[in-house]
Amino acid sequence: MRQATLFAAGIGMMFLAWGKHGVNSYSTPTPFNAGDEDRSASHATRIVDEWTDFLTRYAGHAWEGEDVLELGPGGTLGTGALILMRGARSYQAVDAFPLAERIDMHFYETLLNGVDQKERLLQAIDMRDKPPFTYSVDSNFRVDVAAGENRFSRLVSCAAFEHFDDVSDTIARMSRVARPGAVACIRVDFSTHSRWLRDNDPNNIYRYPDWLYWSLPFPGKPNRVRPDELMRMFEAQGWTDIEFHPVRVAAPEYCSEANGKLAKAFRRPEARMEVLSGIIMGRRADM
Repeated sequence: MRQATLFAAGIGMMFLAWGKHGVNSYSTPTPFNAGDEDRSASHATRIVDEWTDFLTRYAGHAWEGEDVLELGPGGTLGTGALILMRGARSYQAVDAFPLAERIDMHFYETLLNGVDQKERLLQAIDMRDKPPFTYSVDSNFRVDVAAGENRFSRLVSCAAFEHFDDVSDTIARMSRVARPGAVACIRVDFSTHSRWLRDNDPNNIYRYPDWLYWSLPFPGKPNRVRPDELMRMFEAQGWTDIEFHPVRVAAPEYCSEANGKLAKAFRRPEARMEVLSGIIMGRRADM
């Protein structure tokens, strides 16, 4: 009975999301309003701290002297401000929706309090149209087109890859603007995004066959691409030394109860349905 209830609840949530995003497009990438400066600052700091940790362990250092590309920054560009503060040479963000345009400069002034060269950084963020700080919006998410002549040594993303319509194409495009030896650090949220279901049935989105799941499309709907598929896509574009690190994992009791009720495509062992979020690391092969 519980599994049937969760199945029905997921369909109900999909209807609500379909109706909401059909009217308002994609506007809420986080569970809080981006205008909440304290929460947005904490969120950006947590993301950059995690990237810093993984990049340092993988590549020896994170940002110093690097040219950084972020895919799908979401509601603010706080991550970019912090990355420049920590020593990056340049930062560019590419998104499909102009979500960060709404944030007042006061947010960045507060975020950079006490930082050397604060005024220089704030001026670059305010302009945001050329190095060292660039924000580009392309509704078709053509990363290579948005990047122009810029090339990057660090490519990062957090909780955006699961929303891309064509992940393989996105990886191909980001690969074109990655320098030989560039390092990617990609955090992916594989679980259900609807708030109540996320806590009670995190793999709910995987219960449905493709025909049913995609019968209610909306911008940013999770694409259900699994870790093994992502790793193959990176390999196909010439990335090497690929690592996958689970970050959030479902309880064994939940997996035992729910996995048998997932759509057939997600019952294969390689899909690693216990993984709810994780980080993919890789290095662009020398050409």
